[in-house]
Amino acid sequence: MGVKTSAAGLWWSAGALLLCIACNTGPPPEAQAAFESGVGLQQQGHYPEAEAAYRRALELAPEEAGYHYQLGAALHAQGRFQDAEPELQRAAALDARYLAPRIALGKVTYDVKGDAAQARRYLQEALDIDPRSTEARYTLGVIEQREGNFQIAVDHFARIDSSASAYAQAQAQLGQCYLQTGQLEQATETLKRAIRLTPQEPGPFIALGQVLTRQGKTREAQLLLGRAEQLKQQYGQLQPYLEAVRRTPNLAPPHYNLGALYARFGQLRLAEEHYLRAVALDSTYALSYQGLGSLYQRQGDEEQALAFYHRALGKDPTLAEVHNNLGLIYYKQGNLERAVQEYQTAIQLAPDKGFVYVNLGSVYKDQKQLDQARQTLLKAVSLDSTLLGGVELLGDVLALQGQVEEAIAVWAPLTKRQPENKPLGLKLQRARDLLKSEGR
Repeated sequence: MGVKTSAAGLWWSAGALLLCIACNTGPPPEAQAAFESGVGLQQQGHYPEAEAAYRRALELAPEEAGYHYQLGAALHAQGRFQDAEPELQRAAALDARYLAPRIALGKVTYDVKGDAAQARRYLQEALDIDPRSTEARYTLGVIEQREGNFQIAVDHFARIDSSASAYAQAQAQLGQCYLQTGQLEQATETLKRAIRLTPQEPGPFIALGQVLTRQGKTREAQLLLGRAEQLKQQYGQLQPYLEAVRRTPNLAPPHYNLGALYARFGQLRLAEEHYLRAVALDSTYALSYQGLGSLYQRQGDEEQALAFYHRALGKDPTLAEVHNNLGLIYYKQGNLERAVQEYQTAIQLAPDKGFVYVNLGSVYKDQKQLDQARQTLLKAVSLDSTLLGGVELLGDVLALQGQVEEAIAVWAPLTKRQPENKPLGLKLQRARDLLKSEGR
């Protein structure tokens, strides 16, 4: 009943695979080169090739604990658990202070063999070496939870330091334990904390929904469960982008693409993280700066947005979206002339984007340049008839020009498509009343 982990079970539940290397006197350069090649291949998901590289490294340096550990990890990733176990055991035997193989053995022993007692021994060894090991303690907590030892699991999850990367996962599991033992108030508080820490994870939403259901708060529970379902669907869309980042972690475009999708889903902290990573990897990649500018503009930080937009244009002046967004900022600031310049540049670069014409038409309307506004808005709706705001704005311009009948002809069909638009309905009624008063 715990928060669901990946199909690989505990192996991945506490975070990314640790690329730990035991430090001895130092392997031969040829061995180290083969090992580093294996690490690179493994990071890209090329596990058989990584295995071959690690075996070459071990032929030259058979006593390197880190080499055995990474070979075990590559074998495990291929589903070859029986082959992985002796490599992990050898890594642990070669270095009595090496945490990673003991943690991995704990996970494999429980996930594959179902041997909770032996898994506990491996993980306790890791905690004896380093009582602060978040991964060992988290994994031990999950095992105890699955074995029904909820109070022991609670003790482990509660001891994980709030500065640790697995803290949010621990809070989610802790909330689940409280739910399983009927401590609903503690569960509510803990699961809300988990949601604040990881608002993109469906597990805490599901658990909190279950808590509220038990408390008879059906409507609130349904809202939470609906949000969990939405997050699951988003996760499905994110998967190929996450995989691209995993396979090529040192390239800027995959991080930018993932950041853009996170931004679309409203997960702004994660979006910022990947945009910044893209900038760090390639300072010439203009889209990263565009993404950051859009993110800060969305959050109302126009100063930061302007700075990143100008940096983006410094790398690539042909980014139409950046020019459009600059126009929006200048328009909001009351700098209409500058807004017009930016919109016109965006149109030159992307003449098929109807929404930019709507933005430009709005500025022309405010500048009382009504003929230009009308022509611009006619172009907008000819490009994209779904721009209902542009259609309404065209009617506004026609009304300001005294062409009331033409304005009514534009507004009337729109009210059927937007029955909830009360201001539009009032404008239409006033226009009709005006025509009646004039006897038309």
